[in-house]
Amino acid sequence: MNPREEEDKHYKSVVYKLYPNSSQEKIMVETVGLRFKAAEAGTTLILVDPHNTSRTCSMCGNVKSELPLSMRTYHCECCGMVMDRDWNAAINILYRGLNTQTLRSAVNGQPV
Repeated sequence: MNPREEEDKHYKSVVYKLYPNSSQEKIMVETVGLRFKAAEAGTTLILVDPHNTSRTCSMCGNVKSELPLSMRTYHCECCGMVMDRDWNAAINILYRGLNTQTLRSAVNGQPV
């Protein structure tokens, strides 16, 4: 077993002890793995709340009351933007991540 695998195994065992609920455990194990992958790539993993990212317009911020999975295209009633719902959600997740990073930098007094 190489050092990387040993380190992963150690962190997974720690997470299993801290998060006995299997869904929490799985999320934490995946998050730990993603953090290591990001660090290896010289970047930082930023976690964001994905709630309503598909239903929020990435142009104007309007939130639809509902958007069934069968609707694959996002149409904003407010600004008229039309986009694939997954692209729209990805842009919203990007914005949330950037806002989180900007806020962290501002709090820590670091340049953005």
